Amino acid sequence: MQASSTCCGAVASVVEDNRQHVAAAFHPAAHSALHTMRLGAWDCTLLPNTLASTVYGNASKISERHRHRFEFNNDYKEDLEAKGMVASGINTETGLVEIVEIPSHPWFVGVQYHPEYKSTVANPHPLFVHFVKAALAHANA
Repeated sequence: MQASSTCCGAVASVVEDNRQHVAAAFHPAAHSALHTMRLGAWDCTLLPNTLASTVYGNASKISERHRHRFEFNNDYKEDLEAKGMVASGINTETGLVEIVEIPSHPWFVGVQYHPEYKSTVANPHPLFVHFVKAALAHANA
């Protein structure tokens, strides 16, 4: 079974995989009352030799578009990684986690950003392409 999630789905993925941290795995972004959303394109550094790196053609840095109010709480990063979750993409400017994956799972990627913003029918986002390929390979196994 494959798993892919974006934005709130990434939040749910981390919570589902780490239920004892349900109340604290993510926290509201530290923005002023007038600016409560992180919007626009942000750079992300990819951890080498991860599924995320493979999906992006072994790139070391990507830029993706955001539209969300919640962020990964780095206070729990070490605990989550000790349990097998990998923070495979980190925001270059803020140090926040942008991509999580579970290497022991056949295909599990959660992203904080919205890959659909850069996807078209003629040129689908690589996350969608790799997810569908993995699902087809699993179905035909």
